[in-house]
Amino acid sequence: KASDQAMAPNGDPDATEDEQPTDAVGKPTTDEQPAAAVPQVASSLPNALERLEALVSTCRHPAFFLDYDGTLAPIVSNPELAIISSECREALRALADAYPVSIVSGRSVVKLRNFL
Repeated sequence: KASDQAMAPNGDPDATEDEQPTDAVGKPTTDEQPAAAVPQVASSLPNALERLEALVSTCRHPAFFLDYDGTLAPIVSNPELAIISSECREALRALADAYPVSIVSGRSVVKLRNFL
């Protein structure tokens, strides 16, 4: 039965116990260290926050849908350690004071409320 199978530390049921979790580019990660995003892609994308005023001015009813893991919080091998920074929390509050904001996640609402 599937629930009797050992699960690797990274949560992958197909991985073996001794496999180390990796980030998006295959670099090993630890619970204490956030997994790095793919730097060459992230650095080539425009920063929406730097253009927020121009972007919002072209919308009738701007709204923001932000992913929790990997956007607001770093991707980490232990999901319980994916905590947003105080700077990000402040920016999120300011954004939510001005516009509708939704958090997109596979996490439960209870867990998200605890993290936010």
